[in-house]
Order: sequence, then C-alpha cells, then structure tokens
Amino acid sequence: MIGRMKRVAHYVLLLLSLLCSMTIAYLWIRNDQYSDHADYYSSIAMSQRTKYVSIHSANGSVELRCGVATFTPEWQGWSVHSWTSMEDGPGRQTATDYLQRFRRITFVGFGFKLDKEDYFVALPYWFLMSLVLALPIWELARWRKIRRRRAKGLCLQCGYDLRASSGRCPECGLPIPPGVAA
Repeated sequence: MIGRMKRVAHYVLLLLSLLCSMTIAYLWIRNDQYSDHADYYSSIAMSQRTKYVSIHSANGSVELRCGVATFTPEWQGWSVHSWTSMEDGPGRQTATDYLQRFRRITFVGFGFKLDKEDYFVALPYWFLMSLVLALPIWELARWRKIRRRRAKGLCLQCGYDLRASSGRCPECGLPIPPGVAA
C-alpha cells in the first residue's frame, strides 16, 4: 500500500512538473511582447508604511520584490495587470529610476538586492525551466534504461544477465518479472 502511494505521489509530482514547465514556456514566450505584473499592497493609507509584494515577468526573468512602498497605492490587496513593451503602465518608472531605486546586482539573468526596506530577487526563465524539467528528464532516462534491460534479458534492478537464470536474479535477488526476455 505504501509503495503504491509513493508511486502515485511520484506521478502526480511528475504531472505537476510538466504543467509548470508548460506555464513557464508560455510566460517566457509571452515575455517578449508583454510585461506582466502581480502586486499586493497591505494598505492604502498614506500614514501607514505600506508593505508590498510584487511579481514581475520582464526582461527574460521572473522578479520578486518585497518592501515598503514610497508612494500611496491606488488599491489594497492584489492587482494583476499587463502592458505591451511599447506602452507605459500607471506608476511605471523609467529604467534609470528603476535601477537607481534598486541598485541591484545582475548576472546572466540572475539578480538580487537586499536592503533594510527592499528585497529583490530575479531568476531567469531558462533556470526555472531547467529546475522544473529535471524530474521528467530523469524519469525518461530511467524508463529507457528499464526498457533496454527488459529487451536484453537483464535484471531490471542491477543489470545482471538473466538468460541462464530462473526465478530470481542471482546478483540482487529480485524476482524475475514475466516480461523479461530469456
């Protein structure tokens, strides 16, 4: 029962990984023409220090920003919006203002900035895609190895030649499955 639950959990994780990779691929392609933003502001009162969390998809990477807003936001809670690369959205800063505000360090799409009031982390899409596709690629390699061993009459676990054996593998003791060629 535990083995079956582990196998089901493994396949669910594999399916989620493939769905995430398709989502990342879509956002990566969309990123060429659109700049997507999801922002959360804790309050709209000017007297309070308004904390924010912002997720941006721009310049070939996903950026997560957290900190204290220096302006009074127009809304409280979540806001999701998108602009084409040609138009300016409300409250959008110029590239110089943005870089001066964050004074961030970037390299090959990775970026970070840690400060008393602002935090910034950027991960490039190629890195996210490689992380998400690691499990499906490993699973495909494992599947091909088992398939090749089954066709050649080898033990599925250790690769020992089973053509002269019957019942169990003499090397590791695994029962010989009926589909293994003898």
